[in-house]
Amino acid sequence: FETIASFETFKGFFANNPTFFETQWTWVAAWMYFTVENEQDAEKISTGLPAFVKAHFPAALSDTGLKLHIQKANDVHLTSHLELEFEQNGNIQHVYLFSFIAILILLIAIINFMNLATARAAKRGKEVGLRKVLGAYRRMLVAQFMGEAVLTSFLALFIAVGIIYLALPWFNQLTGKNIAINLFQNVPLLVGLLALGVSVGLVAGSYPAFVLSSFQPTETLKGKAGTMGSKNFLRKALVVSQFVISISLIICIGIVYKQLHYIHNKDMGFNKDQIAMVDFGFNQFNEFGAFKSELLKDSDIQAVSLLGGSVPGKEEVIENGFVPKGTPPEQQQWFSVMFAGHDFEKVLDVEFLQGHSFQIGSSTDSLGFIINESAAKVLGWGTDVAGKSLDRITGPNQATGEVIGLVKDFHYQPLYVPIKPLVIVLGGNVLSVKIKSENLPATIASIQSKWTNQFEKNPFRYSFMDDNFNKIYTKEDNFSRTIQYFSVLAVFIACLGLLGLSSYATENRKKEIGVRKVNGATTFELVTLLIKDFSVLVLIAFVISVPLAYYFGSRWLDNFAYR
Repeated sequence: FETIASFETFKGFFANNPTFFETQWTWVAAWMYFTVENEQDAEKISTGLPAFVKAHFPAALSDTGLKLHIQKANDVHLTSHLELEFEQNGNIQHVYLFSFIAILILLIAIINFMNLATARAAKRGKEVGLRKVLGAYRRMLVAQFMGEAVLTSFLALFIAVGIIYLALPWFNQLTGKNIAINLFQNVPLLVGLLALGVSVGLVAGSYPAFVLSSFQPTETLKGKAGTMGSKNFLRKALVVSQFVISISLIICIGIVYKQLHYIHNKDMGFNKDQIAMVDFGFNQFNEFGAFKSELLKDSDIQAVSLLGGSVPGKEEVIENGFVPKGTPPEQQQWFSVMFAGHDFEKVLDVEFLQGHSFQIGSSTDSLGFIINESAAKVLGWGTDVAGKSLDRITGPNQATGEVIGLVKDFHYQPLYVPIKPLVIVLGGNVLSVKIKSENLPATIASIQSKWTNQFEKNPFRYSFMDDNFNKIYTKEDNFSRTIQYFSVLAVFIACLGLLGLSSYATENRKKEIGVRKVNGATTFELVTLLIKDFSVLVLIAFVISVPLAYYFGSRWLDNFAYR
């Protein structure tokens, strides 16, 4: 932290309404942290929360299922996805997903090793037969082949760790993380890697070891080992399984890419481009009118207003209770609230379906409400809303205002959630400037110069609304790029295995190829003959992959209300 202020200081902001701070239970002013001696104490507190809600929260919330809950502080980052978080959290589902993909890629590599080892069984069959004739027991042969696999695995592990150290800066840039690996200072990680090397070697070497050690000396010395149909069937099944993984990942990449392209380019119902958002302090409100006039003298600036509350481009929303005038407060419904100044419709380019925006000098408008289509629908008003009255309920306070306008629904929240009922109220604490010039740096410099002249004690902090929306989707963008590299790696490893198997199969059919060439076969016919079997396997894998990718892709798309 950079600044600490006491709650007594904070209460000073409400000097004109001293009871507000003590009685307003639905206003999220702070995050509460507490310690307990043991988890049973936390459970006791959790048990008492429903009664607490019943006693202190409005019936409109407590009777419709509002709940408070407790969570461990170290669970927040990966498992908490609530409104008004400090910052964008991680996602435990992504951790599980990438772990799963990593295991799948490792499985592809293990399948390759098993396939190539069993394919080469005939070449090592004579070695096995000779060792058995000389007195080797099967367990000795198993130990030998398992030892070879474990040694190969540790060699791969050593190379992999080196690659990780080299690639880590690039990976951190890709994912937006700051991961460091202090291998020899992190004993659990070191032990885990060694265990991984041993276990991968044992798993990869187990099947080839038991297959090779099962050969009979008489058969192997005659050159008949490794030709049994069952092993060929298993090899084909393994090839299919690894391409099921690879093709499923490729299809999922397509789904992720299309969705991200969709959310970045979907019509939001308003124009979010080239809107500069500048932090505007309480001490600046009295000079806002003069500053707005000064900004509008610049021909590169199209419109200026204030925004606040449920601001487009921000994940958090502010909600208040609303009821039509004359309806009991207990029947209040909770709508999102956006604060907006005069000319906000020129900044956002929203479409009015009825009524008008806030007008300077109108006492009705200063206390009036503008609602969206979703709010009108929930209230049962249809499209004829102008002149109707709403009661806005904020804790113990209640204010009545006239609905002066109806705007077409627009996405003021990210596309994870559907458009909710929205009420726009006069106010705001974020300076919003619509820029029409293509030379944004020069216009921002001009705004900053005017700001410094008028508000030299206030820092000039700004962002662009479209960038704010894009930042919300940063996790998905990083997710997309990362899964692309994972998938390329998976396909590459699967193709390496297929290359090894196909080249081995071709080598074993050299005599057949020679006979066919003598009898007039063309190169194209020979290539077609050799790739036919493997192409059928890849086609089978594709047929299996499509429903799998559809299922997992649909599950991921469930995170979005619009897809």
